[in-house]
Amino acid sequence: MFAGKNNDFFLVIGAQTKQTKLGAIALYHSLDGENWQYMGSLATSNTYQMIECPDMFRMGDKYILFYCPQYRDNEKDIPLKSFSVYKVIDLDETTGEIDDKNLDENYFMMDYGFDFYAPQTFEDDKKRRILWAWMSRMNDEEEKAFAKLQDSIHCLTMPREILLEKNRLYQRPVKELYNLLGQDIIIKECDDDQFNILNDKHTVYLKLENIKEDKNIDWIIEDEFKINYNFEKMEFSIYRLNWLTNNWDKKSCKLEKIIDMELWIDNSSIEIFINEGEKVFSSRIYRKHEKISISGNLCGELIAKNIDR
Repeated sequence: MFAGKNNDFFLVIGAQTKQTKLGAIALYHSLDGENWQYMGSLATSNTYQMIECPDMFRMGDKYILFYCPQYRDNEKDIPLKSFSVYKVIDLDETTGEIDDKNLDENYFMMDYGFDFYAPQTFEDDKKRRILWAWMSRMNDEEEKAFAKLQDSIHCLTMPREILLEKNRLYQRPVKELYNLLGQDIIIKECDDDQFNILNDKHTVYLKLENIKEDKNIDWIIEDEFKINYNFEKMEFSIYRLNWLTNNWDKKSCKLEKIIDMELWIDNSSIEIFINEGEKVFSSRIYRKHEKISISGNLCGELIAKNIDR
Protein backbone atom coordinates (compact mmCIF):
# COMPACT_ATOMS: atom_id res chain seq x y z
CA MET A 1 0.00 0.00 0.00
CA PHE A 2 1.21 3.53 -0.74
CA ALA A 3 -0.16 7.06 -0.38
CA GLY A 4 -1.34 8.84 -3.50
CA LYS A 5 -0.83 12.47 -4.42
CA ASN A 6 -4.23 13.51 -3.04
CA ASN A 7 -4.01 11.94 0.43
CA ASP A 8 -5.65 8.77 -0.86
CA PHE A 9 -4.24 5.23 -0.99
CA PHE A 10 -3.39 2.53 -3.51
CA LEU A 11 -2.84 -1.20 -3.01
CA VAL A 12 -1.38 -3.86 -5.33
CA ILE A 13 -2.11 -7.59 -5.03
CA GLY A 14 -0.35 -10.43 -6.87
CA ALA A 15 -2.74 -12.79 -8.60
CA GLN A 16 -3.52 -15.33 -11.29
CA THR A 17 -6.41 -14.68 -13.70
CA LYS A 18 -9.20 -17.24 -13.87
CA GLN A 19 -9.44 -16.92 -17.65
CA THR A 20 -5.82 -17.43 -18.67
CA LYS A 21 -4.34 -19.06 -15.55
CA LEU A 22 -1.48 -16.58 -15.95
CA GLY A 23 -0.10 -13.98 -13.58
CA ALA A 24 -1.39 -10.48 -13.05
CA ILE A 25 -1.31 -7.59 -10.57
CA ALA A 26 -4.57 -6.11 -9.33
CA LEU A 27 -4.85 -2.44 -8.31
CA TYR A 28 -7.14 -1.14 -5.56
CA HIS A 29 -7.93 2.42 -4.45
CA SER A 30 -9.14 3.86 -1.14
CA LEU A 31 -9.97 7.33 0.12
CA ASP A 32 -9.51 6.42 3.79
CA GLY A 33 -7.23 3.33 3.86
CA GLU A 34 -10.11 1.14 5.10
CA ASN A 35 -12.67 0.90 2.31
CA TRP A 36 -11.26 -0.29 -0.99
CA GLN A 37 -12.43 -0.35 -4.60
CA TYR A 38 -11.01 -2.48 -7.40
CA MET A 39 -9.60 -0.29 -10.18
CA GLY A 40 -8.68 -3.12 -12.53
CA SER A 41 -5.69 -5.08 -13.69
CA LEU A 42 -2.53 -3.01 -13.32
CA ALA A 43 -0.34 -5.33 -15.44
CA THR A 44 -0.36 -8.89 -16.75
CA SER A 45 1.95 -11.71 -17.80
CA ASN A 46 1.74 -13.98 -20.85
CA THR A 47 4.53 -16.23 -19.56
CA TYR A 48 4.34 -16.74 -15.80
CA GLN A 49 1.55 -18.60 -14.06
CA MET A 50 1.60 -16.39 -10.97
CA ILE A 51 2.81 -12.98 -9.83
CA GLU A 52 3.73 -12.92 -6.15
CA CYS A 53 4.57 -10.34 -3.50
CA PRO A 54 4.16 -7.06 -5.42
CA ASP A 55 5.11 -3.77 -3.79
CA MET A 56 4.60 -0.33 -5.31
CA PHE A 57 5.59 3.15 -4.15
CA ARG A 58 6.41 6.64 -5.39
CA MET A 59 9.93 8.07 -5.63
CA GLY A 60 9.89 11.64 -6.87
CA ASP A 61 7.76 11.75 -10.02
CA LYS A 62 8.26 8.05 -10.75
CA TYR A 63 6.64 4.88 -9.42
CA ILE A 64 8.56 1.74 -8.56
CA LEU A 65 6.91 -1.66 -8.94
CA PHE A 66 8.43 -4.75 -7.29
CA TYR A 67 7.08 -8.19 -8.18
CA CYS A 68 8.05 -11.86 -8.33
CA PRO A 69 7.24 -13.76 -11.55
CA GLN A 70 6.63 -17.42 -10.84
CA TYR A 71 6.51 -20.50 -13.04
CA ARG A 72 3.99 -22.98 -11.64
CA ASP A 73 2.64 -26.38 -12.42
CA ASN A 74 -1.04 -25.45 -12.31
CA GLU A 75 -2.16 -29.05 -12.44
CA LYS A 76 -0.18 -30.02 -9.34
CA ASP A 77 -0.39 -26.51 -7.85
CA ILE A 78 3.34 -26.32 -7.08
CA PRO A 79 5.93 -23.59 -7.80
CA LEU A 80 8.74 -24.44 -10.21
CA LYS A 81 10.85 -21.27 -10.40
CA SER A 82 10.55 -17.65 -9.27
CA PHE A 83 12.66 -14.53 -8.86
CA SER A 84 12.41 -10.84 -7.85
CA VAL A 85 12.39 -7.91 -10.30
CA TYR A 86 11.40 -4.24 -10.52
CA LYS A 87 10.17 -1.72 -13.06
CA VAL A 88 10.31 2.08 -13.06
CA ILE A 89 6.94 3.22 -14.38
CA ASP A 90 4.51 6.12 -14.75
CA LEU A 91 1.05 5.84 -13.18
CA ASP A 92 -2.09 7.86 -13.87
CA GLU A 93 -3.64 7.85 -10.41
CA THR A 94 -7.02 8.88 -11.79
CA THR A 95 -7.42 5.96 -14.19
CA GLY A 96 -5.05 3.42 -12.64
CA GLU A 97 -3.24 3.02 -15.96
CA ILE A 98 0.53 2.60 -16.25
CA ASP A 99 2.78 3.11 -19.26
CA ASP A 100 4.07 -0.50 -19.33
CA LYS A 101 1.53 -3.24 -18.57
CA ASN A 102 3.71 -6.15 -19.75
CA LEU A 103 5.25 -7.96 -16.77
CA ASP A 104 7.39 -10.20 -18.98
CA GLU A 105 9.71 -7.52 -20.38
CA ASN A 106 11.67 -4.38 -19.50
CA TYR A 107 12.30 -5.34 -15.90
CA PHE A 108 15.51 -5.33 -13.84
CA MET A 109 16.72 -7.93 -11.37
CA MET A 110 16.53 -6.92 -7.73
CA ASP A 111 19.39 -9.13 -6.58
CA TYR A 112 21.79 -11.50 -8.36
CA GLY A 113 22.60 -13.87 -5.49
CA PHE A 114 21.26 -17.30 -4.58
CA ASP A 115 18.82 -16.21 -1.87
CA PHE A 116 16.60 -13.17 -2.30
CA TYR A 117 12.83 -13.05 -2.62
CA ALA A 118 9.65 -11.08 -1.88
CA PRO A 119 11.19 -7.64 -1.16
CA GLN A 120 8.90 -5.23 0.67
CA THR A 121 9.47 -1.60 1.59
CA PHE A 122 8.28 1.18 3.88
CA GLU A 123 9.08 4.84 4.40
CA ASP A 124 10.68 5.63 7.75
CA ASP A 125 10.54 8.80 9.85
CA LYS A 126 13.55 10.17 7.95
CA LYS A 127 11.67 9.83 4.62
CA ARG A 128 13.95 6.98 3.55
CA ARG A 129 12.59 4.06 1.55
CA ILE A 130 13.73 0.95 3.47
CA LEU A 131 13.72 -2.57 2.02
CA TRP A 132 13.70 -6.01 3.61
CA ALA A 133 13.55 -9.27 1.68
CA TRP A 134 13.16 -12.98 2.34
CA MET A 135 16.63 -14.55 2.28
CA SER A 136 16.04 -18.14 1.19
CA ARG A 137 15.38 -19.98 -2.07
CA MET A 138 16.11 -23.48 -0.74
CA ASN A 139 14.23 -26.56 -1.83
CA ASP A 140 12.97 -29.16 0.68
CA GLU A 141 16.11 -31.31 0.64
CA GLU A 142 18.41 -28.30 1.00
CA GLU A 143 16.37 -27.10 3.98
CA LYS A 144 16.69 -30.47 5.72
CA ALA A 145 20.46 -30.55 5.27
CA PHE A 146 20.88 -26.88 6.21
CA ALA A 147 18.91 -27.37 9.45
CA LYS A 148 21.35 -29.99 10.73
CA LEU A 149 24.04 -27.40 11.50
CA GLN A 150 21.99 -24.23 11.88
CA ASP A 151 19.75 -23.04 14.72
CA SER A 152 17.21 -21.71 12.23
CA ILE A 153 16.67 -22.17 8.50
CA HIS A 154 15.39 -18.87 7.12
CA CYS A 155 16.10 -15.19 7.70
CA LEU A 156 15.67 -11.72 6.25
CA THR A 157 18.23 -9.56 4.50
CA MET A 158 19.73 -6.60 6.26
CA PRO A 159 17.59 -3.45 6.00
CA ARG A 160 18.61 -1.49 2.92
CA GLU A 161 17.93 2.06 1.82
CA ILE A 162 16.55 2.29 -1.73
CA LEU A 163 17.68 5.15 -3.96
CA LEU A 164 16.65 5.96 -7.54
CA GLU A 165 19.47 7.21 -9.77
CA LYS A 166 19.04 7.60 -13.53
CA ASN A 167 15.98 5.32 -13.48
CA ARG A 168 17.90 2.52 -11.75
CA LEU A 169 17.57 1.40 -8.15
CA TYR A 170 20.54 1.34 -5.80
CA GLN A 171 20.44 -0.68 -2.57
CA ARG A 172 22.67 0.31 0.32
CA PRO A 173 22.87 -0.88 3.93
CA VAL A 174 21.10 1.62 6.18
CA LYS A 175 23.59 3.98 7.82
CA GLU A 176 22.75 2.72 11.32
CA LEU A 177 24.33 -0.65 10.52
CA TYR A 178 27.77 0.96 10.31
CA ASN A 179 27.52 1.70 14.03
CA LEU A 180 27.92 -2.06 14.54
CA LEU A 181 31.41 -2.10 13.03
CA GLY A 182 33.97 -2.92 15.70
CA GLN A 183 37.68 -3.63 15.88
CA ASP A 184 39.90 -3.97 12.86
CA ILE A 185 40.75 -7.49 11.76
CA ILE A 186 44.38 -8.25 10.95
CA ILE A 187 44.95 -8.64 7.21
CA LYS A 188 48.02 -10.75 6.55
CA GLU A 189 49.68 -9.70 3.31
CA CYS A 190 51.54 -12.47 1.48
CA ASP A 191 53.77 -12.75 -1.56
CA ASP A 192 52.39 -12.16 -5.06
CA ASP A 193 49.95 -9.53 -3.81
CA GLN A 194 47.85 -12.04 -1.86
CA PHE A 195 46.16 -11.71 1.54
CA ASN A 196 44.81 -14.01 4.26
CA ILE A 197 42.33 -13.34 7.05
CA LEU A 198 41.58 -15.73 9.91
CA ASN A 199 38.99 -14.48 12.37
CA ASP A 200 37.43 -16.00 15.50
CA LYS A 201 34.05 -14.39 14.77
CA HIS A 202 31.87 -15.25 11.81
CA THR A 203 30.46 -11.73 11.60
CA VAL A 204 32.86 -9.85 9.35
CA TYR A 205 32.73 -6.62 7.35
CA LEU A 206 35.00 -6.15 4.33
CA LYS A 207 35.34 -3.19 2.01
CA LEU A 208 37.53 -3.06 -1.09
CA GLU A 209 38.24 0.38 -2.58
CA ASN A 210 40.55 1.92 -5.21
CA ILE A 211 40.43 -1.32 -7.16
CA LYS A 212 43.19 -1.95 -9.67
CA GLU A 213 42.01 -2.72 -13.19
CA ASP A 214 44.97 -4.84 -14.26
CA LYS A 215 44.04 -8.01 -12.37
CA ASN A 216 40.88 -10.04 -11.89
CA ILE A 217 39.39 -10.32 -8.41
CA ASP A 218 39.60 -13.87 -7.01
CA TRP A 219 38.58 -14.44 -3.40
CA ILE A 220 37.57 -17.54 -1.48
CA ILE A 221 35.74 -17.72 1.85
CA GLU A 222 36.08 -20.88 3.97
CA ASP A 223 36.59 -23.07 0.89
CA GLU A 224 32.82 -22.82 0.38
CA PHE A 225 32.19 -19.48 -1.32
CA LYS A 226 34.14 -17.77 -4.11
CA ILE A 227 34.03 -14.27 -5.60
CA ASN A 228 35.36 -13.37 -9.03
CA TYR A 229 35.37 -10.30 -11.23
CA ASN A 230 36.66 -10.78 -14.77
CA PHE A 231 37.73 -7.43 -16.23
CA GLU A 232 37.96 -8.73 -19.80
CA LYS A 233 34.48 -10.30 -19.77
CA MET A 234 33.11 -7.52 -17.51
CA GLU A 235 31.40 -10.20 -15.41
CA PHE A 236 31.00 -10.42 -11.64
CA SER A 237 30.36 -13.94 -10.31
CA ILE A 238 29.86 -15.75 -7.04
CA TYR A 239 30.24 -19.50 -6.53
CA ARG A 240 28.76 -21.48 -3.65
CA LEU A 241 29.59 -25.07 -2.79
CA ASN A 242 26.27 -26.89 -2.89
CA TRP A 243 25.78 -28.64 0.46
CA LEU A 244 23.89 -31.51 -1.21
CA THR A 245 25.88 -32.23 -4.39
CA ASN A 246 29.25 -30.77 -3.32
CA ASN A 247 29.43 -29.07 -6.73
CA TRP A 248 29.99 -25.36 -7.33
CA ASP A 249 26.84 -23.39 -8.17
CA LYS A 250 27.27 -20.04 -9.92
CA LYS A 251 25.43 -16.72 -10.09
CA SER A 252 26.70 -13.80 -12.17
CA CYS A 253 25.85 -10.52 -13.87
CA LYS A 254 27.42 -8.17 -16.38
CA LEU A 255 29.26 -5.23 -14.84
CA GLU A 256 31.17 -2.74 -16.96
CA LYS A 257 33.40 -1.60 -14.11
CA ILE A 258 33.88 -2.23 -10.41
CA ILE A 259 34.72 0.74 -8.21
CA ASP A 260 34.15 -0.68 -4.75
CA MET A 261 32.78 -3.76 -3.04
CA GLU A 262 31.30 -4.28 0.45
CA LEU A 263 30.79 -7.66 2.09
CA TRP A 264 28.65 -8.18 5.19
CA ILE A 265 29.18 -11.73 6.44
CA ASP A 266 27.02 -13.22 9.18
CA ASN A 267 26.81 -16.69 10.73
CA SER A 268 24.92 -18.08 7.74
CA SER A 269 24.76 -15.35 5.11
CA ILE A 270 26.74 -13.08 2.82
CA GLU A 271 25.43 -9.82 1.34
CA ILE A 272 27.62 -8.15 -1.29
CA PHE A 273 27.12 -4.54 -2.41
CA ILE A 274 29.00 -3.45 -5.55
CA ASN A 275 29.53 0.14 -6.71
CA GLU A 276 27.61 1.60 -3.76
CA GLY A 277 24.65 -0.72 -4.34
CA GLU A 278 24.44 -0.74 -8.12
CA LYS A 279 24.47 -4.55 -7.98
CA VAL A 280 23.74 -6.75 -4.97
CA PHE A 281 24.33 -10.47 -4.32
CA SER A 282 22.57 -12.07 -1.32
CA SER A 283 23.27 -15.67 -0.35
CA ARG A 284 23.00 -18.08 2.54
CA ILE A 285 26.13 -20.06 3.41
CA TYR A 286 26.58 -23.39 5.14
CA ARG A 287 29.06 -22.92 7.99
CA LYS A 288 31.27 -25.89 8.86
CA HIS A 289 34.16 -24.23 10.72
CA GLU A 290 34.54 -22.45 14.05
CA LYS A 291 36.68 -19.67 12.53
CA ILE A 292 36.19 -17.81 9.27
CA SER A 293 39.03 -17.74 6.75
CA ILE A 294 39.16 -15.40 3.75
CA SER A 295 41.94 -15.23 1.18
CA GLY A 296 42.56 -13.81 -2.27
CA ASN A 297 44.43 -11.24 -4.28
CA LEU A 298 44.93 -7.81 -2.76
CA CYS A 299 43.81 -5.76 -5.76
CA GLY A 300 43.02 -2.52 -3.94
CA GLU A 301 42.68 -0.99 -0.48
CA LEU A 302 41.05 -3.53 1.84
CA ILE A 303 39.34 -2.79 5.16
CA ALA A 304 38.29 -5.61 7.49
CA LYS A 305 36.32 -5.18 10.74
CA ASN A 306 34.37 -7.27 13.21
CA ILE A 307 30.63 -6.72 13.39
CA ASP A 308 29.40 -6.33 16.99
CA ARG A 309 25.94 -7.72 17.68
